[in-house]
Amino acid sequence: MAAGTRRSLTRGIGLLCLLTFARGVDAQGCIAKSSCSCEFVGKGLIDLSSLARSPGPLFLDIKPSLSSDRSVYSFNPCTGFNEGTCKNAAICQTWGGKDTFVCGKPDMANVQYQYEQITDSLSILYSGDESRVGHVRLICDPSASIPRFSAIGEAYTKNYFFELTSKCACPNLCKPLPTVPTFAPDGGDGVSTGISAGSVLLIVVFVLIIVYLIGGAVFLQQRRQATGTDLIPNKELWATLPGLVKEGVVFVISGVRSRAGGYQQHK
Repeated sequence: MAAGTRRSLTRGIGLLCLLTFARGVDAQGCIAKSSCSCEFVGKGLIDLSSLARSPGPLFLDIKPSLSSDRSVYSFNPCTGFNEGTCKNAAICQTWGGKDTFVCGKPDMANVQYQYEQITDSLSILYSGDESRVGHVRLICDPSASIPRFSAIGEAYTKNYFFELTSKCACPNLCKPLPTVPTFAPDGGDGVSTGISAGSVLLIVVFVLIIVYLIGGAVFLQQRRQATGTDLIPNKELWATLPGLVKEGVVFVISGVRSRAGGYQQHK
């Protein structure tokens, strides 16, 4: 085997071992639970869902610290937002005041958690359009109830670096947003898009009332040549209805009072 081939093979094996080790460190560092949370074994859950804003973004047009980067960046954890031509973005870059690029998407397929054991720091890597990658380093600060976001900028081609400081970057300091299980009409899981039984009942009642009024008016006009208020079906009944309701209310109130008086005397 030629010396050059042997060196290339050795480098390839070394790189494969390095990647395998790096993946093992990430998996043991913070295990992904969703695109918005991961869990440190023995430490607890980091959950950013309470920081998400809808509609977003949570941070708009943040200037980077790199003087060579003249863009501004918007960021929203967990849920996507629209800005310019950026659609469903977690990170959006605006360059020149008009051109926008998706530097990161919020769905699980485009999110990776990267734990650096030496520095004990956690970053979220968001994959975007055209091989762009947004690196958001999480900084744990238990006193940071209001999150802070800073942009470093495009450190090298299509790689963008940021820092998010929040108590939610600390294990177990921010709880996941509560979710309510929903069930589809067929009994399976999912969000039901059908209307409720109460809504159906109200619709039926209103339809019956309309049919009753229109049908009664047509009948009275055709058969009895009625006009004006005489077109109202059972007009006499509706005219006496308010008085009947009033009498019923008075009867109920008087009954309650008499019972209360009897109770006091008995007591």
